Amino acid sequence: MDRAGRVTAGQILATTVLVLAAAIVLPKVVGHGSVTAPPEPADLAGIGEPAPAPRPAVGRVDPAAYRTTIQQLEGELYTQAASDFSTADRVSNFAIQLGTAVMRRESRVLATQAGQRLLGFANRIGAESDIGYATVDLPRAQALWEDVRAEVFTDATWFRHASR
Repeated sequence: MDRAGRVTAGQILATTVLVLAAAIVLPKVVGHGSVTAPPEPADLAGIGEPAPAPRPAVGRVDPAAYRTTIQQLEGELYTQAASDFSTADRVSNFAIQLGTAVMRRESRVLATQAGQRLLGFANRIGAESDIGYATVDLPRAQALWEDVRAEVFTDATWFRHASR
């Protein structure tokens, strides 16, 4: 400080250099070269607050808005003892309705991926009816649907499964 009690430019520069040096050197000395990040909120779960609710799966669609169509599709796949020649057409049509509805309702990237997967399923099942000589292999179609459903939609208790 000068005689009037004011801080000089030299003192400000010296203090700045000292603070910067401490900020660079001190973490390396104390932490052996690494600076640790603050704990994640999940690490603090149980310390004063309940754990945060799990986030919905990224990249998968909530099936609640499509429940009616999904149940119609699954009704064709799971309630019949054997398929007939029109089973593939009905399942394919429900899958097309579902893919179209998802593409209209969901965000662009999610809708494109989910819609393509559902329409691909519709195409595979529909191709079996185009042959005209074979019925749908229900166990294979059920397994394919369950794979597609798991990729596209988050889990729901009302989904049907081949094992049930």
